[in-house]
Amino acid sequence: MRNSFVYVIGWKHLDVWYCGVRYRSGCQPSDLWTLYHTSSKHVANFRRSNGEPDTIRVLRTFGEDTVTARLYEQRFLRKVGAISNQRWLNKAVGGHFAGRIGPHSEETKRKISEKLKGRKLGPITEEQKQRQRETFMRNYEANREERFAARSAKMKDRIVLQETRAKISIALMGSTLTEETKKKIGAASKNQSKASREKQAASLRKKKWFTNDVQTIRAEVCPEGFRPGRI
Repeated sequence: MRNSFVYVIGWKHLDVWYCGVRYRSGCQPSDLWTLYHTSSKHVANFRRSNGEPDTIRVLRTFGEDTVTARLYEQRFLRKVGAISNQRWLNKAVGGHFAGRIGPHSEETKRKISEKLKGRKLGPITEEQKQRQRETFMRNYEANREERFAARSAKMKDRIVLQETRAKISIALMGSTLTEETKKKIGAASKNQSKASREKQAASLRKKKWFTNDVQTIRAEVCPEGFRPGRI
């Protein structure tokens, strides 16, 4: 019986940390730092230089649900910004999207060059394409709703200055909508709630017409180079 788990280890006196996930068949939280010491070479190197961690903690267990365990680890690493934070030994999120700060060192460039010498890259096989699709689905589509919700929450309290709104309006002047886009806008408008319509109408009542004798826009404040009125 497997009991997948996400864990954190750390050297508290050095303020250095590592988060990982364990989900192999038969694994148990009791394995942590008894049978299992992470699979990270960065942790192994740090451990050799600085000794054993003084913090060893299982954050959460997931039983047989390995997918949720891996997603939980990825969410945690993104939340603490582990990839770009020197306090964390993690160099990747879920084995993918490995990050680094700044350009490669000359030593790293030399190692990459030596590794690629004589290597011939052939066309991508269907099997490789399928693996790429599976990787994309696992790391992008799997938590899509959660990412969209987080983005929406982040944008909810964002304040856009009236001057910025006017500039956006100017930039969009003259844009041509496709018939498909017009249909989508029409369909969305039909499903718009009464409260939303009233809010939109109230917003429009605050706006006035301004022109620069070439374009006419509607905004709450007069943009630079414009004057009240319409062409």
